[in-house]
Amino acid sequence: MEKFAANAERVYQIVVDNIFNAKDPKTGRRRITSVPSLKAILEAYPASSGPLCPIDVTASSSEAPSITYAGSPSSESLLKAVFLPNPHKELKARPNVCIVGAGPVGLYMAVLLKHLMPSLTVNIVEKRATESGHRSLARDKEVYIPSAFISRTRIFPTWPDPAADVAVIEEALPRLCEPLASLLSVEGGFHLLAFLPGYTQTKKEIRINRLELELAKVAQAKGVRIYHDNGITDLASIESRYTNEHTLIVFDATGGRLIPISFPKIDTYIPSTVVAAKKLNIEHRTERVVPIYEGHLDPGASIRRLAKSLYVPIGDTFMKVDFRGASPGTVNGMVLCVGMALAFMDAFALKSSSKSSSKRKTSKRSSSGRHRKTRSAPF
Repeated sequence: MEKFAANAERVYQIVVDNIFNAKDPKTGRRRITSVPSLKAILEAYPASSGPLCPIDVTASSSEAPSITYAGSPSSESLLKAVFLPNPHKELKARPNVCIVGAGPVGLYMAVLLKHLMPSLTVNIVEKRATESGHRSLARDKEVYIPSAFISRTRIFPTWPDPAADVAVIEEALPRLCEPLASLLSVEGGFHLLAFLPGYTQTKKEIRINRLELELAKVAQAKGVRIYHDNGITDLASIESRYTNEHTLIVFDATGGRLIPISFPKIDTYIPSTVVAAKKLNIEHRTERVVPIYEGHLDPGASIRRLAKSLYVPIGDTFMKVDFRGASPGTVNGMVLCVGMALAFMDAFALKSSSKSSSKRKTSKRSSSGRHRKTRSAPF
């Protein structure tokens, strides 16, 4: 726990330094590209560090996906589409992680963790569901995500030349975690959503509901269980229903909905230049919820110890950000998830996989030097 907490706090500080405290020298705007943040996260692990994913962790899950849909998922808006959750399953006496919030960031975190450690039990709890248990895909705002492409060349002429930074990423990511590098690898670099099917390099935006739908399909195909429970109110109800003594982390991807009840003393950093009345998506929030300002939680105070596990905020729960809309905030939330996944593997992978590593080493060594597969960028 202590090692993960130290790693996670370091990731928080890197994100703060490279997003909130960095500005484009030409425009004076905050730097929203994901390249510097990811580069700095990888550089936090020295070149002498061994791999964080030392064994074959890419084995497919034996559990078939169980997601079912109503409405018309093929429609452009998806406003009538809904999906059903997994049937409830009791937690076993094995390492597990609970993620609160089945939005893009929560689902993304689940995909990364389950891909890197298939034996880990990963559960997602989502409150926004109907009484019948359906999850409505009503958020049809488009997310513009060019910065999700970690490209060797400029995506836009006004952006800084990324070649040197991406060269560092291309060296460090396979060295530290080859399965993650393979998952995100595309022609011309990496893409944070490279594993999503059906997109072309020319596509520059995706609707939030479509993103949630595709991430949910990938997550459940990997064995992640998604539960809908509109009865959860705070972390106490999460802990009592969805954790046990083997739960390692509770990731909060709710956008801050749990903080006022559970941790009222956590303050949001608000830059002096930001107007206090500026809020993001306030129509989706209640008076009990901390407004989303441009800022972030204190990196040193964000992680808290619960009765059974650690509480770790991700996405908008940590980054209170409004970069002219939700798009860059979503992408930077995914970069934060990549950092948390690496921190998790560094702290827990060897413990969880030590029993099976000896069986796999002999049969998998011969394929360890294979080249990474590349594919066309999905956007």
